[in-house]
Amino acid sequence: MADERRWAEQLAELITQRGGVPRMGSYPAAFTHSNLHFLALDFLLDRLADFIAQAIVALRADLSATANDSSLNTPVGQMIERKSGQVEALRKLAARLGQELGNAAR
Repeated sequence: MADERRWAEQLAELITQRGGVPRMGSYPAAFTHSNLHFLALDFLLDRLADFIAQAIVALRADLSATANDSSLNTPVGQMIERKSGQVEALRKLAARLGQELGNAAR
């Protein structure tokens, strides 16, 4: 959360400095309207990892579009690196939980 807030502030400042107006997004409806009740934690962690992985794809496109702008490349590159680590950690945790749940069911 702290990383997301810091990146949002950095990008908003850059947009404002360049004469733009930052637009705040909304919470993804895919999470609020998805009826994810009573599901296994490993499933939810995989779903969260998928969501973050989709964000990484968009960030990579943004990075390509701003290839000549080092003031944007740095925070976007940091976001990609950090989010890639999050996806990896979530997938490992989901796999471990899945194994533990499978062992407990035996």
